[in-house]
Amino acid sequence: MINSLENAFPLHCRNDINSIKNYLVLDDIDACRNITLNQNFLQIPYRIYNKPLTMAQLDSFTCHQQLIINCIFTRHHNGFIRHEVIKNIMQIHPLLEEDDFVIPYIFMLLGEYVVEICEDLYPYIKANKSVINKFIQQNKEFCYLTYQRSVSYWNEYYRLSTYKYLRDYPVRKIFDLFPFAYKRKS
Repeated sequence: MINSLENAFPLHCRNDINSIKNYLVLDDIDACRNITLNQNFLQIPYRIYNKPLTMAQLDSFTCHQQLIINCIFTRHHNGFIRHEVIKNIMQIHPLLEEDDFVIPYIFMLLGEYVVEICEDLYPYIKANKSVINKFIQQNKEFCYLTYQRSVSYWNEYYRLSTYKYLRDYPVRKIFDLFPFAYKRKS
């Protein structure tokens, strides 16, 4: 996919993307999710298979560039790497108002099977509720499908063990912050 990194972020990130793209070539991705973010059409990779950057490589980038790199690695095939980068994002960038491009990357994690990530995300999402609410309004069908994926994972992996009731599942608690998000787009 040519320009896949450029298509995964809003136009205002273009200069930072140009600084990053020599270190992070997205040539082995599964598919993309189409997202709207403030009139920007983004194509977010579903999975990437790149080797994570070293700490020395990361330190050579600005904080904003590191945020972009961490966003991309939330799409990594390894759940442990996804968990680590989401911790980095929450630490580096506690409020999403300035850089709302992070939201689709966070939101996609809600439709996956690594429940520990979602447990960690709950307070972060709650603190950024108003900004995330705007994203949900722009992407109702995507949010509905994300919720459906989360219910499917709950049913397959957690219903008979850790979370007997859906209402106790961490992703459901997050979606309960936005009850309209798991209703089909009318």
